[in-house]
Amino acid sequence: MAHELKQGIDDTMNKIVNATDQSGNMRKDLKKIIYETVSTLRTLVHKLKETLDDQTKYNKHLEDEASKKNKELDSYRNTTTTRLIETPSVRQQEPPRPGSRQVLPPHGNNRKLYASVVAATAKTKHKALVRSKINQTPKMIKNQLKSKVNPTEIK
Repeated sequence: MAHELKQGIDDTMNKIVNATDQSGNMRKDLKKIIYETVSTLRTLVHKLKETLDDQTKYNKHLEDEASKKNKELDSYRNTTTTRLIETPSVRQQEPPRPGSRQVLPPHGNNRKLYASVVAATAKTKHKALVRSKINQTPKMIKNQLKSKVNPTEIK
């Protein structure tokens, strides 16, 4: 269709040039203007065709990218919708998949509670009672301790 359109435009411009050549009593300056205008029109049509071809290639490129992304999205949707919610009994029945890492469920009823695990890892804190021999206020004792012992060094 594009070739037919280009051929039609070329034929029409050739008819204008031929009609100008055949008119014997036309002024030379008008003939020159017609020839220049037809030449300019041919150049513009050629540039328009190139621009259209470039835009067509770019649109094809974008369509290809969109198609790839849609395939990726569909494959992702298919994997997430077919994935089952696994219960502990299902995990024990299914053999592990090759190449995947799995955490095995605990054997028997030796389950530990979160609180007991955290309690075992907690550090024991010690308290110290500090008294003044010369009856200083607690604020003064605190300031003196901070000046003598740097709390950031001992964490």
